[in-house]
Amino acid sequence: MADTRNITCYIKPMLKGKGNIANLTLRIDNKDITATTNTKGIATFELEIANNELAKHIYFSIDSDEYVLDNHNHCVPLHHTTKPSAFPLSLNLSIAIESIAMYKKEHQDNQEIQKEIVMAQVDSHTQTPQEQTIYVETTLKGYNAKQNEGKLPKIQYSYIVKSLNDPLLPISKAQPLTFTSHTPSNRIISFNLNAKFTYTITENNTQKEITDYLKDNQQLIIFAYTKSPAYTTSYGTPHAILTISQYPILELSYGTARLIMQDKEKNKDFAIKHSIMPYLITHFDNIDTPYTITKKDSHLLISNAHNKTLEIHKSAQESAQQESTHQSSTTQSQSTQEDTKIYIDNTTFDNLAILTALLTLNENDKVSLCVRLCYKITLDMLKEVFEYNKAVGNAKTRMDTMLPQMVEELNRMQDNKPMYMHYNLDTRARLEHFFAQCYVEVGGSAFRLEEGLYYHVRGLVHTFSYYFANKERIKEALNDGRATKPDDYNMKDILDKAPSKYKANITKAIKDLVQDYTSTCLNPLPKTNGAISQSTNATEIEKTLKAESKKKFDSKKAYSPIELIESFKEYQSYPAIQLAFRHAAISLAQGANYEIPYSTESNKAFILIAQAIANHIVNKRGGDKKAQTQTLANKVYADENRSDSNKLGNTQQGDGYNFRGRGIKQLTGRSNYTRFQSYYNKHYPNDAKDFLNNEEHRKALLDNGKIALLSAVWFWNHTGCYKIADKQASNNTNEIVKQITYKVNGGYNGLNNRVKQYTRIKNANIFRDF
Repeated sequence: MADTRNITCYIKPMLKGKGNIANLTLRIDNKDITATTNTKGIATFELEIANNELAKHIYFSIDSDEYVLDNHNHCVPLHHTTKPSAFPLSLNLSIAIESIAMYKKEHQDNQEIQKEIVMAQVDSHTQTPQEQTIYVETTLKGYNAKQNEGKLPKIQYSYIVKSLNDPLLPISKAQPLTFTSHTPSNRIISFNLNAKFTYTITENNTQKEITDYLKDNQQLIIFAYTKSPAYTTSYGTPHAILTISQYPILELSYGTARLIMQDKEKNKDFAIKHSIMPYLITHFDNIDTPYTITKKDSHLLISNAHNKTLEIHKSAQESAQQESTHQSSTTQSQSTQEDTKIYIDNTTFDNLAILTALLTLNENDKVSLCVRLCYKITLDMLKEVFEYNKAVGNAKTRMDTMLPQMVEELNRMQDNKPMYMHYNLDTRARLEHFFAQCYVEVGGSAFRLEEGLYYHVRGLVHTFSYYFANKERIKEALNDGRATKPDDYNMKDILDKAPSKYKANITKAIKDLVQDYTSTCLNPLPKTNGAISQSTNATEIEKTLKAESKKKFDSKKAYSPIELIESFKEYQSYPAIQLAFRHAAISLAQGANYEIPYSTESNKAFILIAQAIANHIVNKRGGDKKAQTQTLANKVYADENRSDSNKLGNTQQGDGYNFRGRGIKQLTGRSNYTRFQSYYNKHYPNDAKDFLNNEEHRKALLDNGKIALLSAVWFWNHTGCYKIADKQASNNTNEIVKQITYKVNGGYNGLNNRVKQYTRIKNANIFRDF
């Protein structure tokens, strides 16, 4: 199987007397791959090299000369006559860690076998427990490790210890692992599970770090890496989890039952037909207490010390109607439901029954196990949603403060249910769509909870219909938008890069702007009965042109204003364009307009005039060329400037800026602030807020994770977005995201990014337990 390698050639400048070799070709099996070299003579090839191919099979041709790679990574001429000397070539054989596995070695029938494990027991009652060896093997991507072991970089290992019911800890908690290496690169190692490990415990609400032996209901997470540890990378999952327990563990999530035993090959996931999580949370959420599982004729019975039971049944035909009721994800049906049965399909149930038989269960026999409920939204889930690992500076500080507050609120129990159930965030699809929209609204890892409004001129015109409604609004955009650098108000870009749905309107507004200025240039010209008739004034043109331009000037030619503007830079500034109309030949009937042909080519009169107008307006702003945030917010968000379907209730002076976007969904407009205030004060009367009149209270949307979240939750339910998410199917992702985007955005701004983020969150399986 071929792996893709990155080949970089470092070619000496003296090679063939050239500093830059234009035609560099790598030839393998008579196939040529050409790379472009830079001025330093470095070329990069992308090619596939079979794992068993040696360097001597790599041939190069430069122009017509051919080379082969020798044993010292040098390119050597195939023919040594009149050929230049060899030059170095470096093979970048980089690797990536795809996954790691832990296993034990056992002896059966005088043979050593290895069994991959995900669970183990420790001897926590002995003062000096006997050594228990666990092996770790790393699977690499992009390189044949077994054939090239000695060439690999050293793999490092670290670990984290956590309680079974706790969420994943930050990677910063990782400790170096003490291990014995069994390969030159550390690809295979072993360590003593009964050694002491360093981890954090909580005593009297205080965290402290200890070094001790592992105990039941803990998890040991091992990380493999070459640079720094991570839970996931773009190449795979470079960590493995070993659960410490005396008993098998039954993990129950919203959609899955998972029986965890020591041997990984015996562990499988089983799809649950409906969720009874509220009942389980109330009666089964205690990992430290062993339960019993009994195999009955038609079902599996799980009991706890308080005589509460959970039954796992086959999905029977007669229960179809009941299942339909269970599948309803409305909070009303969940609050009235007190069922203790989980239904899974017949085949899956048979597989589960087989697994219980592996626990030596006979009919009505009982065996101990632990039940673990996977129902909490964890801090690490939200960190992955908002790409915490990419956050820097203030954004990271905001996440450190606010994400834990959001997690606490989502998991807070009320009426025997976590609050996210009350908030209609209780299915995987709902969570994925909700947080994908939030991600885009806050700018991803930038985590901006307040609308920036730092639009440059181009951004204003491309985003808000107010600013492209007519020629005067284009002028306002040039006054209100950021214009600190020429690209901010480049008229060619404003026209060429305009969103397709706005392009016609933007083009018309700028055409009118150019036509209006053209008419201004014509006004002072002498007229006879309203008509203009003048010849080229060669004398004045020669006075205007500088020496270099005079070389191109033809004094006998009749220049039109357009020709003067396009031919000579001296006629391309705002006041000089007026001179072009005074000095050029013009013949224009009474009442006729002087038409400037529309073109966005940079050397054509239309774009030159449009840019001159823009430069003139921006220059008149003086030193303040930053975005006028208050001014533009009060314009684009004022109801008087919005269509009836997009009004925000902003009817008073200053409403646009006062009620700009805030929170993780960017709550916007007086009407939405009013409704959210009513919602919040109804549910939290002891912490009543005046979001309408108190700026300090509005700031809570920016620095209080709970309130920032609730503003998004209120909007999610008020607009019925969760109902749209419920229609999610395998073939309608883009349409569902589009419909929710319209609810959130009032349009489709950033739609492609919203689809991208939904797909990222879904593919990462962040909310797989739901």
